[in-house]
Amino acid sequence: MATRTRFMRKRFSPRALAAKLLPLTLGVLASQLYSLKFDDVRVKTARTRDAYPSVACWILRANTPRDLARGDAIRRGWGKTCAHLEFIDRDTPGIRVDWTETYDALSAKSWRAWTFMYEKYANASFANATRVDFVLKADTDTYVHGAHLLRYLNRFDATLPHYIGRQFVERGVAFVAGATIVLSREALRLVTVASRDGVGACARGKFTATKAEDVALALCLRDVGVYPHNSRDASGAERFMVFSPQRMRAGSEGLPRWYVKRSLSAKQGPGCCSDEAISFHYVSTDELARARLVRVHGAWSWTPAVASEPPPP
Repeated sequence: MATRTRFMRKRFSPRALAAKLLPLTLGVLASQLYSLKFDDVRVKTARTRDAYPSVACWILRANTPRDLARGDAIRRGWGKTCAHLEFIDRDTPGIRVDWTETYDALSAKSWRAWTFMYEKYANASFANATRVDFVLKADTDTYVHGAHLLRYLNRFDATLPHYIGRQFVERGVAFVAGATIVLSREALRLVTVASRDGVGACARGKFTATKAEDVALALCLRDVGVYPHNSRDASGAERFMVFSPQRMRAGSEGLPRWYVKRSLSAKQGPGCCSDEAISFHYVSTDELARARLVRVHGAWSWTPAVASEPPPP
């Protein structure tokens, strides 16, 4: 009994608990303060905007049969929300290929892709560049609710630096999960300029040294003074998910330890996912191609798509 008591005291001591929670709290606090900095500006701007913002999307794709099939499903489905849609692999026209198609090289591939998207779709100094408001990055197994995405982004001013998605904290670094990342035009400009100039964590060598491409981007953005926005709704429910609707509804499979450890909000089941949910992850090719996301009894699920249904506005 004495041994068990000593173990319990060590495991749940206030000092140990504080050491575990402090990096998470500091990371989230920095992000929350950054969000508050822009709240008044972004709402005021949104009220004067009549049209939805334009979004260029890029999909991190491998040139494999599975990813090609998923890419085709995205192109025929939620990809219609995007004003422009690019699938980034070694065959993408116009991109400089200086990475290998391996998991360990995802950061190198992403570093090149963000710059490519800026030059093609957001750089005002290029006469042939198309000026979009936001650039979205997704995986081939990501589903995006187009109408919810555009309505949510409509509250942000693209001329200010915004970094949006499902927020996690890793060792005090607040970052947006790579399943769905949205950068405003200004945030992407800051990343591209710092990358081009080889500044801090945006320099190619430092960016690509971080294996997780989403954490690498967060470190780069932090160096230029940009932190993730709190993207949860007024009830605290998440808009951006890193799991499928089935997993978030609960059932027999709980959330993994890494998810709970890196989240301030790790709900599963009722109240986990916003009525205004924007994205889900680990979605099958069949769901991407033949299903539609619907809200039933407070939970998101799939229903067969209607062939005649128009794409989101």
